Amino acid sequence: MRNFLFIQLFIFTSNISIGQENNTIINIREDFQKWQSIIDVEQKGAAQLYHYAWGMNHLKEEWSENPLADETKFLFQKVTVIEKNNLGTFV
Repeated sequence: MRNFLFIQLFIFTSNISIGQENNTIINIREDFQKWQSIIDVEQKGAAQLYHYAWGMNHLKEEWSENPLADETKFLFQKVTVIEKNNLGTFV
C-alpha cells in the first residue's frame, strides 16, 4: 500500500511540473511570434553593434557602433539590436 501511494504521489507531482513547463513554452512561443513580424520588417534598418577581440587568447575586447578598420582586432561578433517599449530588446 505504501509503494502504491508513493507511485500515485510521484505521478501527480510529475503532471503538475509538466503542466507548468507547457505554460512556459506557450508564453515563449507567443513572445517569439510577436517578435517575428517585427524582426522581418525592422532588421535591415536596426542598430548594429560590433564586438572586437584582440591580444593573447583574445582577452581584450571592445564593442563599437561602427565597424573598425584595425587589422589587429578580430571581429568576434556582430549583433543587431531592436528595441520595443512593449516587448523589450531583441539582440
